[in-house]
Amino acid sequence: MRQNHHFGMKQAEFAEMIGVSVALVQSWESKRRTPSGTALKMLFLIEKNPNIIDTLKSI
Repeated sequence: MRQNHHFGMKQAEFAEMIGVSVALVQSWESKRRTPSGTALKMLFLIEKNPNIIDTLKSI
């Protein structure tokens, strides 16, 4: 995950939207961990279709 690539959101908002902790988002940004599983799929979908963000925020 690219550093500070939260699609215009704060880390906490982004983490909540995709269902992970802020600490996990921070670890992706610092390259201590790499997104995997469901989170990786979510990030891929968001990157390919940014409009999905509105849907995710409403869930």
